[in-house]
Amino acid sequence: MKEKRTLRSVRKILIVFFRETRRMPSYAEMIAPLGVRSKSVVYFWVEKLIAAGLLTRDEKGRLSLIQRPFAVALLGSVRAGFPSPEEEALCDILSMDEYLITRPEASFLLQVSGDSMNGAGIVEGDLVIVERGESPRGEIS
Repeated sequence: MKEKRTLRSVRKILIVFFRETRRMPSYAEMIAPLGVRSKSVVYFWVEKLIAAGLLTRDEKGRLSLIQRPFAVALLGSVRAGFPSPEEEALCDILSMDEYLITRPEASFLLQVSGDSMNGAGIVEGDLVIVERGESPRGEIS
């Protein structure tokens, strides 16, 4: 007997896909992982996830997860030296992209090649976040 699908299990499937590909799947790509036979069933689950506030659709119809799957646990603060067990108690979960990316729909990553930005601490092989805008400001944030 197949395992019954739940909002949680469907969301987990989408998160696994996102972590592996760094993008959300199309409806056609969701058919096999969800174990369904048609895009209409995928649509049903997408709508349920949106209604539950776990998924969103932008003005162009692209899907994105509400809570980012790359969150990192914030355990507290630490003084220089060795941490004590109390300092390792979970304080919060932070998603780094919430701090780094203000407009995800207009942002993308590029890998740096060359050495013209070494003075700014950007070296070859680094990944930089680029936000599309009306005109380049030439600022490094």
